[in-house]
Amino acid sequence: FAGSDFSRCTFTDTSNVITSVAFSPDGRFIAAGSADNKIRFWRTFDGMLEALLVGHDSVVLAVAFSPDGRTLASGSVDATVRLWDVSSPGTARFGLERSRWHGHEHSVHAVVFSPDGQVLASGSRDGTVRLWDIARLPAESGSEAIQVLHGHTDTVAALSFSPDGRILASGSGDRTIRLWKLAGGTGTSSAATAAVLSGHDDDVRSIAFSPDGRTLVSGSFDTTVRLWDCVSAECRHVLRGHQNWVHGVAFDPSGQTVASASIDHTVRIWNLFDPAVLAGDRPPHVLRGHTDWVRSVAFSPDGGTLASGGDDKTVRLWNVESRQLLRTYQGFKNRVLAVAFSPDGQRLASGSEDGAARLWQADNGQPAGVMVQSPGSSSSGPITSVAFHPGGDMLATCGTRAPVQLWDVATRQPRITLTGHAGRALCVACSPDGRFVASSGEDHAVNLWGLQGTGKTGSRPQVLRAHEKEVQSIAFSPDSRLLLSGGADGKLCVWDTGTGQVVAAWDADSYWVTGVVFSPDETQLASCGADGGIRIWDARSGTLRMEMTGHTAWIRSVAFSPDGRLLASGSHDFSVRLWDVASGETLRVLRGFEDIVWSLAFSPDGQILASGSGDETIRLWNPTTGECIRSWRLPGPYQEMDITDATGISEAQRMALYTLGAMARAA
Repeated sequence: FAGSDFSRCTFTDTSNVITSVAFSPDGRFIAAGSADNKIRFWRTFDGMLEALLVGHDSVVLAVAFSPDGRTLASGSVDATVRLWDVSSPGTARFGLERSRWHGHEHSVHAVVFSPDGQVLASGSRDGTVRLWDIARLPAESGSEAIQVLHGHTDTVAALSFSPDGRILASGSGDRTIRLWKLAGGTGTSSAATAAVLSGHDDDVRSIAFSPDGRTLVSGSFDTTVRLWDCVSAECRHVLRGHQNWVHGVAFDPSGQTVASASIDHTVRIWNLFDPAVLAGDRPPHVLRGHTDWVRSVAFSPDGGTLASGGDDKTVRLWNVESRQLLRTYQGFKNRVLAVAFSPDGQRLASGSEDGAARLWQADNGQPAGVMVQSPGSSSSGPITSVAFHPGGDMLATCGTRAPVQLWDVATRQPRITLTGHAGRALCVACSPDGRFVASSGEDHAVNLWGLQGTGKTGSRPQVLRAHEKEVQSIAFSPDSRLLLSGGADGKLCVWDTGTGQVVAAWDADSYWVTGVVFSPDETQLASCGADGGIRIWDARSGTLRMEMTGHTAWIRSVAFSPDGRLLASGSHDFSVRLWDVASGETLRVLRGFEDIVWSLAFSPDGQILASGSGDETIRLWNPTTGECIRSWRLPGPYQEMDITDATGISEAQRMALYTLGAMARAA
């Protein structure tokens, strides 16, 4: 493709989970914050990538345009608020960082400009709201906010100014919404709580004022959307329909329609002028197309288009009237979501975003085979978990749009297909004695299959139910008699594999358990979760023995070394920690990752620790020294595509193509 004209072509872009979307006030651009620390600017009329805004050191959680459209604000897990110059598209200044403000002690989850553009409000995991003077603060600022608003007892996840700028609403993990009265408008340093709105049964994640300022809409982890009277501070209507957490809400410019985004993969459109919709007698319109969590929604300034973004790494544009999908901004990020060593330690298996399970030579990282379920079809999707059968001849996999399968390692063809989950399977495990395969899923269930006498399509599983939400992680005990499960309900369950009965169950002290593992001697259990902590439990009594802290974000994976002396953990803070199990102390912190560390596995001899990351890399570490022995990256969709002297692409697109594997010959 050297010298080719790509002006009529559209390429995929590097991307990751979309956390926040916003239209520019003139409707010409869409900004999207992402889990790869970047902000993307797309032109709405043709879907072309205008710019990549790079500067944050961690996940971008929130983006917001100033009323005049010349500035974009962003908040991040790196605890900073940043302002970007977006006043001059097509120039060198477009997308440059203008200001960086420190002051919050933890991640910044919400940012919003006042209607007059003079003040920016930010909400944080530290439970505070900060008001910043746009004009007076220097480019690099400490904690010199106009005012710090205290009152919430948990993360401030949502903010919205009333249209007249006199009220600021904040929504929090403490399940309340606070209305702050800004005396004299936003240019003042005086603010006081005017009202506290209570009624949600879980975290409040998103709020928005109606255009006339008389109604506030809120979305919550309790799966409801609520409409509040801003004068009486009473809840007027509770809108039900979502099957899981509501992550985003937005009013259209007319005030007639509310859109909501949920982790049930849908966007819902509520007509507030329809009494039957408000009463729950008529369902809202449901927009389907996302294949994973939907985190954010935003209406265009004219109200005709709705943007939605989420964990499937897409931003989708919908026609509000016809409810048809207009355009999809599709990103590519081949995250390595799972790694596992073969029983002899000679091979490493990985599962990734592109729907492939790959085999690698463990000593040199060379490819040793690929197993993929109908690539490019509707059944393909991320492989979220891999596990070798103890015989070494089969590999078990599960994915977001594929059944649990056992693959023949030699032929790389599926040998056994196991179905049973009502929804996505999230984790798969093989018992050490080779008799069982277990899987866990979004349907709150653990499925347990006996492999003896199993045909090509598998047998009916024993369905184990005790969790109230999705089951994220499972692990067999070394003697195969017990199965451990951890779920989004914060519960740990221990099951007897012979009877399928719960032996023990207890609260893991984390609202979302993401990883579980037995110690090699079976005396201890380890769990990790969304609160960034690791807990060691007595395997018999369920008593908490120890808590390990050090990570600054979610932990995705924990693994014991074969001798049980070390515990490894991988986190959203882009690091791996090695812990001394006896003392609970951090021995080493392994860095160099550019994204979340999703999975960890020790080699059978304990000499190597393998990691799989959202930065598309597999890395092999010496756990004794902390040295990275070897690393390699998964192939990109444009691997070795020659774009020397290519025309018709912007510099941002050119850089994206390089990231996705394209190359250019030196002049």
